[in-house]
Amino acid sequence: MTVHSDATTVLSRGVRPSGRDIDLAILEVAGELFARHGLAGTSVQQIADAVGYSKPGLLRRFPSKQHLYDTTVTATREMVEKLLAQAPLVDEAHRRELFLRALVDTCLAHRGKVKLILGALERPADLPGAESLTELGLAVIRELSLNAPDQISRIRAVLAVQLVANVVQLSSDLTLPAELHLSSRQYHDLAFELAVGVLGR
Repeated sequence: MTVHSDATTVLSRGVRPSGRDIDLAILEVAGELFARHGLAGTSVQQIADAVGYSKPGLLRRFPSKQHLYDTTVTATREMVEKLLAQAPLVDEAHRRELFLRALVDTCLAHRGKVKLILGALERPADLPGAESLTELGLAVIRELSLNAPDQISRIRAVLAVQLVANVVQLSSDLTLPAELHLSSRQYHDLAFELAVGVLGR
């Protein structure tokens, strides 16, 4: 199985990637596979194959699967903290719009980490330390729902995030027929438009 993402294309575009580029690509792929199969169900070989890197090379960068998982969780936490710190201090209507745009950008740039958070919200038992990932997801939901106390608003926010994640997944699906491919800008705008529709004005 090959995982296609902006992070992993850096390993296959004919340019010698930096060590940082390699690590970022590995973390994105690892996040997606951990989200899909859990920690126990994901092997180092699966991650190496998906990123197009050798298993010995991967283990030189991340000495164990647990270390790779812990590093992915830490990078995911840092990503969400950075996203939440960007929440602009303006009136609520504009705050949500700007935060949603930042969320779409984050999802497009960090598909694997976003899937890891969604995986923790959906089936936390498969992911050790999922409580911290779940709390990160809930912090995004609270921000997106403008801290509304009602559950409907929060469910709308969950659905909006899932829609954005689905659009992002489509944007990297190379098996789609050519007539269904969009530009990155079009995927961004579509994800934003669909999320706004679910959230309501």
